[in-house]
Formats: sequence, C-alpha cells, structure tokens
Amino acid sequence: MGRRSDRRFHSKRIDNASYNYLTKGINEAIKKTHIKDVDRIIDVGSSCGSLLAELERTRSFEKAVGIDFSDYAVEFWQPKDAEIYLRDMNAEFDIDEENFDLIICLEVAEHLEAENHLFDFFDKVSHEDSILIFSGAYPGQRGRGHINCHWHGYWIDELKKRGWHYNHRATSYFLHEVGKGNNSEINVPVCYLNSFVLQKATNSESEDGLRH
Repeated sequence: MGRRSDRRFHSKRIDNASYNYLTKGINEAIKKTHIKDVDRIIDVGSSCGSLLAELERTRSFEKAVGIDFSDYAVEFWQPKDAEIYLRDMNAEFDIDEENFDLIICLEVAEHLEAENHLFDFFDKVSHEDSILIFSGAYPGQRGRGHINCHWHGYWIDELKKRGWHYNHRATSYFLHEVGKGNNSEINVPVCYLNSFVLQKATNSESEDGLRH
C-alpha cells in the first residue's frame, strides 16, 4: 500500500499546472535579486522533476540537477537535460557538483528527522551569490509524513546562522506571481505560498530586504 501511495505521489506531479505559476514566481524572484547569471540550478526534493522541466521551457541554463530519495522519481523523470541523484536526506549526503546559482527546496525539511544534513548540503553546493528558494511546513499544516514542522521565523533564523539573508522584495514578487494561480482554475498548494527567497550576497542594497 505504501509503495502504491509513493507511486501516486510522484506521478500526479506530471503536467501539474501549478508548476507554471511556480516557475513564473521563480523567474520573477531571480530578476529582483540583481544576480546577472543564473546558469546552474538544483532542486532538492525534486520528485520527478516537473518543476525543472517547466523551468527548461522558460529559460536556458548550463546545468540542472534534481535530488530525491525515491526510485519513482527516476521512473517518472520529466526534464530533458537535467540529471537526478537519489539521496537519503536524513543522513549526510553530497554530490560531485557544486557552486549552484539557484537552489530550490520546497516542502522537504518537515519530512526529515532534523534539517541539519539538508542545510549542510546547501552550504556545500552554494557560492557567495547563490539564491535559495525555500519552504518548510508550519505546525498543523496539512500533509503526510510531517515530523519536523516549524513557523517561518524558525526556518529563516536557522538559515541566517549559515549566512542566508531573507530577501523581502524578491519574496514578495515571487508570492505575487505564484498567487495568481488562485485567481484562475488552478488551486496552488499552500506549500508554495509558504516559500521565501534568501541570498548569500553580502553587498546587496538594504531595500531588497537583506538583513532585515
């Protein structure tokens, strides 16, 4: 029963229309960070790569990678030019690649016993100008397998300890685009509306929201 449930979890992400709005939000957030080149992208908790596949249709990039734990993510893998690595994120994990310009990690941390290995991985694959788009479930949020839920302030504070600065401006533009899905026939999952944008950049202007 569990295996069939896992199979449905990944297969229902194929051609999911909400990824169109999520992609628009990501592209708009990138514009507001003033980072010139976003050529290397990694999606941590990528499932079958539907988000990366949608990003492929809207922008070009040098390298794209997905990280997941399930064989079904490989079975249903969607992107044409992105690689996938299977990793257990409850333990220390790594890949050969590093220095990604954009790290996406949506609704992963709450499924882990603790987030430290996940955040260690962010440190390994980021550089001084990297962008992180992150969401983690809040206490009481609906969903299966939630064992590590926290309010937004917790996630932001823990990431700040590792040099990630909350970018209010980019987050606002991201959420504005994603939220448009709820004004259409698409019901964008609440988890995407939990997301926020952070940067490693230390020389960005304060009006961008860094260090607020």
